[in-house]
Amino acid sequence: MKKIIFFIFYFFVTIFFTYKPTLASQLEELYFTSLNINSNYDEIYKNPNDLVLGNPNGDVTLVEFFDYNCGYCKIALTDMIRLMDYDPNLRIILKEYPILNQSSDDLARLSLASAKQGYYLNYHRELLNIKGAATYDTALNIADKLGMEINKLKLDSNDQVIRDIINSTKLLGFTLGINGTPAYIIGDVSVSGAIGFDGLLEIIGYIRENGMHSMEKYIMLLASEGDIEAQKMISKYNIQ
Repeated sequence: MKKIIFFIFYFFVTIFFTYKPTLASQLEELYFTSLNINSNYDEIYKNPNDLVLGNPNGDVTLVEFFDYNCGYCKIALTDMIRLMDYDPNLRIILKEYPILNQSSDDLARLSLASAKQGYYLNYHRELLNIKGAATYDTALNIADKLGMEINKLKLDSNDQVIRDIINSTKLLGFTLGINGTPAYIIGDVSVSGAIGFDGLLEIIGYIRENGMHSMEKYIMLLASEGDIEAQKMISKYNIQ
């Protein structure tokens, strides 16, 4: 059990708070990362503008921040599709996070606009399957082949509501310290990079077992096993 938890938190968790090594331990950084996630819970998990895939009533939610021009996001697409097929109780939220270039922003807006025509998931897959950099014109050609109304897509993609959704996601990402894609949030765990199907499945299983306050439970487990640092943290931060 401890080996699995160690694997999850010390190899896959991204530290979002930037403490100096002399001021905070790795365990403290993990703890405050979880607090940051919980403080932004509604924006992460309950934003009405989010596009939800998988089981909308799933018992675990996986949130992915992605960019259509991110090579690792293209690789991670296969993992996401496998997870949807493999886990019928998984809820998935995709957050458009275009941070690489202007083309990324164009594609994010087109993608969100495609949802108004009922094409989001298919369009999402096609855009991520583009080899190399994706451009605005390429994205329009794909939309045309899928059967979308192009003039409506262009008009909708420039809607201020869609721009506000992307801006809101960027603000959330910056608040959480996400500076690369793909980035995942599962429960109160943050993960950076295309860690693969098995890595994501491992964390999903851990969150399913331990819930949103998994980091606190992890610290208490370490303390019960004699970890001095964990014991000090329980006293210092009143972890229960």
